[in-house]
Amino acid sequence: MATLEQMMQNQINTAISDLNKPENADTKSFIRDFNGNRGFIWSSDPMMKKVWELIPPDDHSGCSYAIMLRTIQSILKINYYKNIKIISPEKKPRKKLNMYV
Repeated sequence: MATLEQMMQNQINTAISDLNKPENADTKSFIRDFNGNRGFIWSSDPMMKKVWELIPPDDHSGCSYAIMLRTIQSILKINYYKNIKIISPEKKPRKKLNMYV
């Protein structure tokens, strides 16, 4: 029998796999960038309907569902920022100082 933690991890892994499908790119972006002042559970954003369809809150309390969505959001943000290449400004060559002038 799986523990609660194992069940949650399986649901998170399944959700991440589903969110990585091209047809779910808009839902993935919504979850990753979500910053509603009322949180996921109380959000009235129409995109939440897609979230609920893709990641159903079955067998969850409001609290455990919110924790799962925030965990998924953290994973998506980490993966997103890992893949961004930061372009550093070109380094200008240093002028050599002539100390014997």
